[in-house]
Amino acid sequence: MTLLAAHDHDVSGFGVIEWTLVAVAGLFVAWVIYRAVVLTIRPGEDDPDHIKRSILDDDEGGPR
Repeated sequence: MTLLAAHDHDVSGFGVIEWTLVAVAGLFVAWVIYRAVVLTIRPGEDDPDHIKRSILDDDEGGPR
């Protein structure tokens, strides 16, 4: 029998601490995904001196 076939995947023996860790990890992952979506939609960089302005502004002497 292989090592993986003998490995048990039963979660019925999880205690309060294990379920708490799973819940906290799940909340953290949900929060990270939420923040990634929000910051992708609205990055919030409104400064006129922000580095992205050097890419977004059209300049007349640029390469063609």
